[in-house]
Amino acid sequence: MTSTVEAFRKILNFEECDRYPLMEWATWWDQTIARWEGEGLPKNMSQFEVMEYFGLDLHYQDWIRSVSPTCRQP
Repeated sequence: MTSTVEAFRKILNFEECDRYPLMEWATWWDQTIARWEGEGLPKNMSQFEVMEYFGLDLHYQDWIRSVSPTCRQP
């Protein structure tokens, strides 16, 4: 079985892989989590626990500002 990282790299390089990564790139709204909890999702789960609960591949995202607060503004 290909790891998530290996599968992702193979897909980006148009190579054959044995599976596609299962990812949700956007985190869920608090209202969505509240609704799911009302439908049976265990309460107070972290974002990563929710991913595992639904069988998604774990991944981490980081946001980098393209402009520093000290940069001159237009």
